[in-house]
Amino acid sequence: MTAPKSKALSNHEIVTIAVYLLGGDTQRIETEDIAVKSNELAPGRFTWRKYPEQINIENVRTFLSDAKKPKNGLYLLGAGKDGWILTEAGLAFAIERVKDLGAVDLSRKAMSPKERNFERRERVESHKLEDECLRHGMNQASFSMNLSNSPIISRFARCIYGLRGIEVSPGQAESVAVQLRKTRVLSDYGWTKHGKIFLSYKLSSGTLANGIVSVPAGMKKHLSGAYELRVAEGAHIGRLFVKDSQAWGLGPLFRRRGGDPGDSLRILFDLKTKNAIAELGQASVEEEDEAEEKLL
Repeated sequence: MTAPKSKALSNHEIVTIAVYLLGGDTQRIETEDIAVKSNELAPGRFTWRKYPEQINIENVRTFLSDAKKPKNGLYLLGAGKDGWILTEAGLAFAIERVKDLGAVDLSRKAMSPKERNFERRERVESHKLEDECLRHGMNQASFSMNLSNSPIISRFARCIYGLRGIEVSPGQAESVAVQLRKTRVLSDYGWTKHGKIFLSYKLSSGTLANGIVSVPAGMKKHLSGAYELRVAEGAHIGRLFVKDSQAWGLGPLFRRRGGDPGDSLRILFDLKTKNAIAELGQASVEEEDEAEEKLL
């Protein structure tokens, strides 16, 4: 059975999840910390257009305030000087949606007015255009031929079309196309013969961007906590955190070792020593277990 399609996250929803990941279910979180975490989750989405390396803190404050409004779910309480904390509704929302982060690329460059028009109004996905044409009596062969040879329609990216003459910056159309591609990130999990837990993933662009993966329901109670993140050779990479249905902290691994969408990632958890061994590639569970035994 096909899994239901997840709705895209809006900016006030992303900052809500950032508050949750920072522990905002039990304590107030400062705006600056939320801004940094939000930008980690959705690189470029909260930055200045002219200075993309700088986070626009005023925008983050605006989205935090939006998350306080009843029409947006009343997810947060607080203010800039006091910090922000989740409401019951915000906590329920974050727990439900945080598991989707690894499969969705939330990154976005700040857009010009022309790019916003493309995002909201001037682009169309080919399957929607095809459905509409067939509904009006056009056959499949005619649709394909006319789409390929149309004097007024241009192809901007895979499955993304629009009117000729629209100005689209490099990567803008591709970023829309990437959001349409569904990827099942978690591919396998279980226990090794040495009593360790392994989680296997097929990497998505979203996971590579935000360093977050999902944790299966059957493993949550065993894995909750913080782990020292290492590679099979023994080098220390950083810390990996597991809470509820999510693990985060893989960003340093991807920055050091690289990775592309479709690559495999396997993480081996030692519950006694609180080490997590990450391996990019096609290594078997036994090979990773042996690598950790040598390390420890």
